[in-house]
Amino acid sequence: MESDWRGDKVAEGDWVLLDLYGTNHDARLWQEPDRFKPDRFENWPGDAFSFVAQGAGYVEKSHRCPGEAATIAVMKRAVRVLTKLDYTVPDQDLSVPLGQVPTKPVSGFVIQPF
Repeated sequence: MESDWRGDKVAEGDWVLLDLYGTNHDARLWQEPDRFKPDRFENWPGDAFSFVAQGAGYVEKSHRCPGEAATIAVMKRAVRVLTKLDYTVPDQDLSVPLGQVPTKPVSGFVIQPF
């Protein structure tokens, strides 16, 4: 079976890489996509297609990470703990090299206690 995506042929067995970084930083979808603005999700309905962090769609029916709910629970707990700590963030290289998959900030993310 072969599909066509905007003039490109995709045959059965072909590999397709979804640019998650590009999708989640698309200025047509996200106002100021390169700024850390967690409040942008304050009223987000949790739609399985508008934010692609762990795949797209529903865990039960398509390709979405089955560990997403556990990851979100761990992140919520980590945020509660981190907001109660006294720390500073030293200067570091937080640029993200887009030529490697998976990628991460060059310095990781370093915090130092007061």
